[in-house]
Formats: sequence, structure tokens, C-alpha cells
Amino acid sequence: MHLYLSYPEVKPADFLVKYKENDIIQDFTAVLKTSSHHFIALSGMAGSSASVVAAASYKSLNRPFVCILPSRESAAYFFNDIENMLEEKDLPYEKRSVFLFPSSFRKPYETADIDNANVLLRSEVVNRLSAETKKFFIITYPDALPEKVVSRQVLRNNILTLHAGESTSVDFILELLLEYGFSRVDFVVEPGQFSLRGGIIDVYSYSNDFPFRIE
Repeated sequence: MHLYLSYPEVKPADFLVKYKENDIIQDFTAVLKTSSHHFIALSGMAGSSASVVAAASYKSLNRPFVCILPSRESAAYFFNDIENMLEEKDLPYEKRSVFLFPSSFRKPYETADIDNANVLLRSEVVNRLSAETKKFFIITYPDALPEKVVSRQVLRNNILTLHAGESTSVDFILELLLEYGFSRVDFVVEPGQFSLRGGIIDVYSYSNDFPFRIE
């Protein structure tokens, strides 16, 4: 004889609603609302409990969150937990509120070895901050924090915006991309690259998860 047990599906949002009702979480969020301290320490966290507390508190408060993890690996795991619990894994960029802010470099302090995928992630955070959005969740680690970021005004002054139906010189776009440090390749595969075939320009910018095609 085989015995099968069936459990109802529990969505992350339902789980967080229940968790927000916990007395400890309510006390913690109350302190966050009223405290003037820059840092509040929690102890006794095990497994994913820290990310659950952070996600539940984020849902309860209308303010930005920044979580600094000890290392790149722990930040990546924490980001994955938060992204899953807040159900943002499959959302388009413009609807996201959870961001990973990594170092630009593949290895700490080796500035010659830049990871363009990480530069894209950093750009997403800078873009969100420049939009003056009050609700976002940034996850980072110490190696990523000393790097300088572009100022809001400089960023706004160096964005190329194109609209459907608009006519723009191909030479102007190419000149601008080269000035911005983009590399010309046969096929774009990572941020910071562009290609030109006839009247079609493919650009993998630092502002989107996928390349743009301009015809």
C-alpha cells in the first residue's frame, strides 16, 4: 500500500504575510520605523532566516533597504532568496525593486579584469537611484562599495535616448558609442559591445538585460 500526502501550494507572498504577523518581526519593523540608529544588529540567524526577516520587513516598510553581506558569494545567495520571496525573478527590469550591486571586477582589486555583466548590474542600481524611486532593495558586499559611481547629473547628460520612428545619423550613433567606450564586434554577446551590419546597429547597453536593435 502506498500513502500519498498532498499539501496546498504556499506562495512566497502568502508565506511573508504570515511571517509579518510574528511578534518579533513586528517589533523589529517598529524599531526600524522609529530608530535613529544607522545600524541594527540581529543575532541567532541561521540558514535563510536573515533573508526572510529582511523580506518581511521590506514588505512592511515604505523605505529603501540596503543589505551588506560579508562576501560576493553570500550576497549572491541572499539576493537569490530575496528575489524569490518577493517574486521578482521573472519581472522585467522596469518593474523590479530588488537589485544586486556587485564589484565591477572579476577578482577583488584587479582593476584590469572588468566583468561587463557586473557593470550592467551596477548600472541598473545607479539608474534606479537616479530615478528617485523611494522603494528598492539593494544587496551588496564590502568589495563593491569602494568603487566610485557616476553622479546623477553626469549620468543624465550621457544617456542616448531613441524613439520609434525617429531618424538619427548612423555615424552619430557609432561616434557616440565609441566615445562611451563600447567595443565594435561582429556579434554582441555582452554589455559594452555593438555591431553594425548595413543599416542595422545592435547595441548591448548597460541599461537592459538584453541588446537593442536599431534599424
